[in-house]
Amino acid sequence: MKLDDYCVPHILRKYSFLQADDLAINHAFKDGEYYTFLGYPSSKSKVLYKTDIFEATTFFYFTSSVKIDQYSKLNRNPAVNVMAFYNKKSAYNGKSNTFGTGPDLHGISGCGLWFTDPTHLISGIIKPKLTAIMTDWPVKNRSVVIGTRIDVIIGIIKKYLDIDFPESQIVRVH
Repeated sequence: MKLDDYCVPHILRKYSFLQADDLAINHAFKDGEYYTFLGYPSSKSKVLYKTDIFEATTFFYFTSSVKIDQYSKLNRNPAVNVMAFYNKKSAYNGKSNTFGTGPDLHGISGCGLWFTDPTHLISGIIKPKLTAIMTDWPVKNRSVVIGTRIDVIIGIIKKYLDIDFPESQIVRVH
């Protein structure tokens, strides 16, 4: 999607675009809950009664990546895909500040999977990096969410647009 000159200033009033520095190109996934996904599942979205207002509630989830040997069970390639755990029975509810049953993840496709370096927590300068765009919540295994590595997405953008992003050493797009 290409935005015209009229549209961009309006978007910039409430949104800032990602920069190359925000992307985790060549990211080596680590063990531990250093990852979060943030999205808007359809089960947490609705049209308010007798209005034309569509309300979407954000869902934020801390997660960890799945071990490499698990990728073949869902016919995925770790150079292209990312698999992260989802425990629906232990999800954080930001409205009540409690943990409980989380939503079904239908409609969350397109949300980001972000990595936060644990050393940043000590320094107080937290700068999450986008590692993947989440695309699937497989019927065969509802305890994982699958995404496409940012390396693949950036490779496609580089192929079709003249944008100077860093090269991936993990995957090449031809």
